[in-house]
Amino acid sequence: MALLVAGEALASSMRATIAAVNASLASYKSAPSADAAAALQSSVTALSGQVGKLQGLIDEVSIGDLEEDARDAARARRKKLNAAVEDELTPAVAALRKATSAAALAA
Repeated sequence: MALLVAGEALASSMRATIAAVNASLASYKSAPSADAAAALQSSVTALSGQVGKLQGLIDEVSIGDLEEDARDAARARRKKLNAAVEDELTPAVAALRKATSAAALAA
């Protein structure tokens, strides 16, 4: 269960970081600079690494070791985390990567 808690916390943190990077990207577009472009690209690279870390945490979750009554809840939480990675976080990071690359080229 500790891995699920850690994964949920990481996903929450990533959502906040994605929102912050989106805000920074909007600011960058109005006042581009080389330092800001590098910071954006660094943030997106870190987010990509966090996606991999989150996928690893999900893979490490062992449902079989839990008591039978806790398995369904843990399975649902793991499924929700997996959906967040596949349907939300990975596409958001990919969109940020594309947007930051395009913004850097336009500057």
